[in-house]
Amino acid sequence: MFSAAPSVALGSLLVTAAFKGSHDVALSAHGMVAGATGFTFCCLAAVPLPRRWGAWRGSLAALVVWAITAGAAMLVLA
Repeated sequence: MFSAAPSVALGSLLVTAAFKGSHDVALSAHGMVAGATGFTFCCLAAVPLPRRWGAWRGSLAALVVWAITAGAAMLVLA
């Protein structure tokens, strides 16, 4: 799944550029950067949190980390 993500993202940007223009490509790219930033911090949090709080609470906390980080990145990029 993860090895296909860059190809899918690039294809999506090319199709968006062809049909909607550069402004929509920029918005999509900003969303991809924010999502990748959130995913990185989620992965960093997903190692220690389940060890400390157990699988369910640690995984939920890692998802919260992702949401907060991606949301903050979207605000910064907007």
